[in-house]
Amino acid sequence: TGIVASLYVFDVSTDAPVYLGEDCCHGCIGSNGRQVTISPDGSRAYVVTGSEYHLQVLATTPLLHREAAVLTGPYPNAVVVSADGERLFLGYQDDEFAVARASDWLAFHVGPLQGRLAHRGLALSFDEATLAAVIQDQGFEPNRIELVDVASPVANRGGLRVRPLDAPTGVPVGWAYLDSTPNAGVPNYFEERAGYFGLAPLPAGAVQANLNAIGHAGQTFRTTVTAGAWTNLGDAYLPRTGTVPPPGDVCASPAAFIGGTTTVEVHGRGFLPEPGLAF
Repeated sequence: TGIVASLYVFDVSTDAPVYLGEDCCHGCIGSNGRQVTISPDGSRAYVVTGSEYHLQVLATTPLLHREAAVLTGPYPNAVVVSADGERLFLGYQDDEFAVARASDWLAFHVGPLQGRLAHRGLALSFDEATLAAVIQDQGFEPNRIELVDVASPVANRGGLRVRPLDAPTGVPVGWAYLDSTPNAGVPNYFEERAGYFGLAPLPAGAVQANLNAIGHAGQTFRTTVTAGAWTNLGDAYLPRTGTVPPPGDVCASPAAFIGGTTTVEVHGRGFLPEPGLAF
């Protein structure tokens, strides 16, 4: 609850928990943390945060390296995972819930809730056909449970994604923004390891998407969003304009710990180096 600056990992296989490390960025998880959930196989940690409007997806090996930031909606408050780890159920403050696929991080279904979801207020039934949502009134006190049929959620949302590249070098651009007309009011989706930015969940239909990146000329795309799928805009080679920002805001992964030796990935502001960059 409250502000989440970092996420810490402990080995609890014995009676005495052992500290293993923390998230690689130490503070970039986001603020207004609501819930942390571990995937059934233990390979990922899912964190919902209010300030980011994202479900943060962090690989547990290497220690808490961010894989993706999955779009949900305003102020996500809860997340639960199916037993096979393939579907994520997210509830957020704007009287809605979403179902996302773990295979490509697309929130393909959005449905209504009859009120504001409480923090950590989601649970799946044993057969995973029903989603229980704890609803709170305007006084922020939970006052009822809503049951939603999620046995076969219909795909009613899609998304756009693009990989911005620096035109002279072909290096992935690390900071970009994609918006659309009509604008559904959703923030960027970011698949960190692949260098993709995007928008989701979006209603199906024709859109105009505008890609902007720091220190580069923008691009405009006219395309169609298809429910249940990403519309891949491909690689966008962006010419430089002015001065490219200097390296800074460095984030390394996996997290280092005292007495350990590890290979790291360095993410500098402005560019994303290829995974596995070693020092």
